[in-house]
Amino acid sequence: MDLSKLELLESRITKVVQLLTQLREQNTSLKKQAHSLQQELIAKEEELRRLQKENEAICNREEEFKQLSQERVIIKDRLEGMLETLNQLNID
Repeated sequence: MDLSKLELLESRITKVVQLLTQLREQNTSLKKQAHSLQQELIAKEEELRRLQKENEAICNREEEFKQLSQERVIIKDRLEGMLETLNQLNID
């Protein structure tokens, strides 16, 4: 094997080592990024569950408000009817 082929082989090996080092660094960086994204996903899922519970509570309150409003109208109508009956008694 002549010297030029040896130098070429050495050059290629150096490039492979550099590429391998670079790929390992990228891999480490990507693993860190993946971990960070997983933590962010966990936080977002927790926030979503909290917001869903809050939304459910709001919907329940809204339904309760509607029911109370309907009951208020019924009570108001009944009171007006009773007042009308009392007014008729006083007139006679």
